[in-house]
Amino acid sequence: MKHQNFLIKGLLSFILLLMAGAMKAQTQDVRLGYCGTRTGASLRFLQGEVKESNQLGAAVYLPAELLKKYVGDTIYKISFANETKVGAMATVFVTTDLRGTALSSKNTRDFAAGWNTVTLTNPVVINGLEGLYIGYLVYPSADEIGLDYLTCEFEKSGTRGMNFYFDNSSWVALDPAVDFDFCVRALAKGKNKPAVDLGLHRIDNYSIVRQNKASDVTLFLSNYGLEEVTNFNIEASAGGKVFATMEVDNVSLAHNETSKININNVIFPFEGNNNFTVKVTNINKKVDSDPSDNEKGSYVYAVPENAKARSKTVLLEEFTTETTKNNIPADSLYAYYVNDRTDVIWMKYHILDDYKLDKTQEFKYFFKNNKIGSPMIMVDRNQFENINDEDRGPAYFVPFGATIERMLETASRYPTFIDMDLTATWDEATRKVKVAANVESEVREMPEETSLRLTVCIVEDGIVSTKQKGIDSYVHNNIVRAFVTESAWGDVIDIKDYAELKEYEFTLPDHCNPANTRIVAFINNYDDKNYANNMVYNSAQTPLIANSIGSVNIENGTQLRSANGQIFAGGDAQIVGIYDLTGRKYDNNSLANGLYIVEVVKNGKKLKMKYLVK
Repeated sequence: MKHQNFLIKGLLSFILLLMAGAMKAQTQDVRLGYCGTRTGASLRFLQGEVKESNQLGAAVYLPAELLKKYVGDTIYKISFANETKVGAMATVFVTTDLRGTALSSKNTRDFAAGWNTVTLTNPVVINGLEGLYIGYLVYPSADEIGLDYLTCEFEKSGTRGMNFYFDNSSWVALDPAVDFDFCVRALAKGKNKPAVDLGLHRIDNYSIVRQNKASDVTLFLSNYGLEEVTNFNIEASAGGKVFATMEVDNVSLAHNETSKININNVIFPFEGNNNFTVKVTNINKKVDSDPSDNEKGSYVYAVPENAKARSKTVLLEEFTTETTKNNIPADSLYAYYVNDRTDVIWMKYHILDDYKLDKTQEFKYFFKNNKIGSPMIMVDRNQFENINDEDRGPAYFVPFGATIERMLETASRYPTFIDMDLTATWDEATRKVKVAANVESEVREMPEETSLRLTVCIVEDGIVSTKQKGIDSYVHNNIVRAFVTESAWGDVIDIKDYAELKEYEFTLPDHCNPANTRIVAFINNYDDKNYANNMVYNSAQTPLIANSIGSVNIENGTQLRSANGQIFAGGDAQIVGIYDLTGRKYDNNSLANGLYIVEVVKNGKKLKMKYLVK
């Protein structure tokens, strides 16, 4: 009997412990928001004109997909942090519309530097049908404008698209490039709290990786459940095929904590462009109570294992006009950073003057509000961070040399796996020009490729003009005189066999001086649905080479000659390439009789010329 009583007492004690744990779980507050507890990063927002009604604020958006986990619970407190106290009063709020009336708010003068928690006058019941904004406003005085900072979480793990700031006139979404979360959270109480619930809200990875080589992927995870997450599994797939599975342990993710977790040694087996997904399962070896937010997608470009990067030439495209004085200082600025570089090709599209081309109007796609401006530039048609606030890119107004230098350096370091041999010959009698672009590639498709194109232009230097505003006489260089390709966006090319040959024949326009004319060709993507996805992968240029037969002077009496099926260069010149008129490359031995394009380097200069092997 005593033994039975002991068992009953032990069982009752165990039940009471379970009940106590359940009651504790039910009474534990849910913390809603994206930041952790560590502060330290601050962003300054200039508020314009100083006046008595200055306002500074931050807010985060809680989507319905998140809030449906807590239907019936009530948001009753708002916490916010600023490293420096600003203003004598603060207002916390909950609303469905940042431009509308708050569902609940509370003013307080009882706040300080660091974290503050304010109880709302009227708690807000979560219905799970609509998203909510939670946030705060402070009111700096005129002598506090130098302290107009908003504090963010110390860790760099921003939840993109969910952060907003008040700029003294309206609420503005934080730029996704600013990878931080504002320090604002809500506290909710009630009984509807999942025990195990892990959400995946973002994936970061290298945009270019090596196929079948280990790479890293970073997951941004939030623990929406009350139970600490210590273990989970991931499954990665692309094109409906699973290519990686992994168990991740040694994790310590507390309730409502958002953290980034690095996953090492992920292998991407599929060559080229891959839209892949990562799915999180088996949270603490249990079923997630809400699997709807356990899967996210990302993009990676997998370069074949043995592919070698090709030499890169950057394309600088400028939009200019004679009708303003602006292009004169712009030309001087760009020339300072371009003329000494052998890896940059510079060409200019004129607008609103005698040198304008109708096809150039197609490039309004690159400009904000579809309006071409000048002087503005594109560098490989890339978008760059922190250029200016007015231009979305890829066309920018850039008045600073350091910025131009940074853009050129960034583009030159971006790897490419495609290039071309470009030749252009012309007949002096007929002015007929033949262009051969022999494209070679280490890959079968390019990064983000939607429609791969080859664009070919006629570019002329040394044009003397008396119509340039601001000066009596001006020499124009780098002017695009015509598009050789039918479209300004180029002709479609196919590199599935790692090569493509494009040939063109045309009559050189009468207004072009062949001595100052060159052919510029570049390999580019065309995407009519996304202006930011029209990058240039590589470029090349060549002067017009007049038809000349037999022995050719290079310089200082140096000549080309042939014997026994080989071509030789005299002096210290070096032959670096031999091609036929279609652009096919040949080894310098056992050459058949015929006409060849010979590429020679002497004194650091590269020259091309025709030579007849007899």
